[in-house]
Amino acid sequence: MIVVGGGQAGLSIAARLHQLGIDALIVDRHQRVGDNWRTRYHSLTLHNEVHVNHLPYLPFPPTFPVYIPKDKLANWFESYVEAMELEFLDRTPNSSPDAMTKERSEWRVTLAAQRTATRARHAAASP
Repeated sequence: MIVVGGGQAGLSIAARLHQLGIDALIVDRHQRVGDNWRTRYHSLTLHNEVHVNHLPYLPFPPTFPVYIPKDKLANWFESYVEAMELEFLDRTPNSSPDAMTKERSEWRVTLAAQRTATRARHAAASP
């Protein structure tokens, strides 16, 4: 299954699918996990309290501030992908499905990735 976007919703659904034993690949156009937050204005924090923003299976540490700064959240997303062993493909431009195959009723999608998919724990060593 392909999950488009590596933000909070994309990571959450990918983690749930992974726990159900369903292979999922997260594709995101940014250079690294969490960049959808890192690239926003400097003083941004979440506008709702930390207790309503937990990701599945791995809540925020109790030491996190009530309103999480954007870079702390981005770093948490990156560590979440690694801890949950999610498949994440970065630098992948938005793409649309090519066609639905009639014989199997499934979509085929061509991704224009600039690198191969790896688990986040191996991503740091890639170019």
